Amino acid sequence: MTPRKTKNWTSEHSAELYGIRNWGGGNFDLNPQGEVTIKTRFADQEVAVSLMDIVSGLEQRGHVMPLLLRVENLLDSRIALINETFRSAIRTADYQGEYRGVFPVKVNQQKHVIEEIVRFGARYNHGLEAGSKAELVIAMTALPEGGQLILNGYKDREFIDLGLWATKLGYRCFFVIESLEELPLLLERSKAFDIKPLIGVRIKISAKLGGLWTETSGDRSSFGLSTAQLVAVLDSLKQQQMLDCLQLLHCHLGSQLPDMQQIRTAVLEASRFYANLVADGAPMGYIDFGGGLAVDYTGNQTNHVHSRNYSLADYCSS
Repeated sequence: MTPRKTKNWTSEHSAELYGIRNWGGGNFDLNPQGEVTIKTRFADQEVAVSLMDIVSGLEQRGHVMPLLLRVENLLDSRIALINETFRSAIRTADYQGEYRGVFPVKVNQQKHVIEEIVRFGARYNHGLEAGSKAELVIAMTALPEGGQLILNGYKDREFIDLGLWATKLGYRCFFVIESLEELPLLLERSKAFDIKPLIGVRIKISAKLGGLWTETSGDRSSFGLSTAQLVAVLDSLKQQQMLDCLQLLHCHLGSQLPDMQQIRTAVLEASRFYANLVADGAPMGYIDFGGGLAVDYTGNQTNHVHSRNYSLADYCSS
């Protein structure tokens, strides 16, 4: 960008320099006075409020900087956007299933955030993902009866028992098996509770995706089951006559993935695993692609690690 003299500088130049309209997703902008504004829909119309006006109001009420500002309208709009975009893609493809999002509690464990996500996501049957006992307790206090819970992470006896109690209380809890050591304990505790649990398996796929966390993908990833371990899980469930409990396949594609073609390749490979599990007798019904969708921080729409070369609609339809 060509340097300009200060006296000729405008808010439009600032917007271009800092790329606010690229990464802001339509929710952030600059007004003619050069102040950052938050834009959101409210009462069927778009409303823009200056951050400086918000700060001024906070100071008048006795608050001092720094502070964290959370705009619940943005949570609502993002949940609606991803769900409605998936619904549009589903209609276009004449897909017979449906999309159900789950929010990982580890991302933000604040009570008000979790409650707002559950409230705004209720019309879409939005669920929660818990990776520890503490996160599961948070999720159970926020979700209504019948809510969907994905249980990831290391599972000791207390974690499994808590998930089984949640199942007894009416939550749909999926225990995602990530290591061979977890399955015997889950089966043992399920029999003690007289419950047939909903079981998922996390697999490693050979496709290696780009992005900042590329090491969490590929068959050398430290997370998930290898093909041989997946076969061992199937054999164990068959021996226990509990293959009907296996209903979910989980595959974490990675985070901040910039290239749409790599995502397509990984999804196709995971879908083959899913089809083979069905052919082997597992009822299945759920496939969980964790992570993936990137934020275009640069606004260049490329496969750079801080960008992405696809839109949300491209992501959903793929």
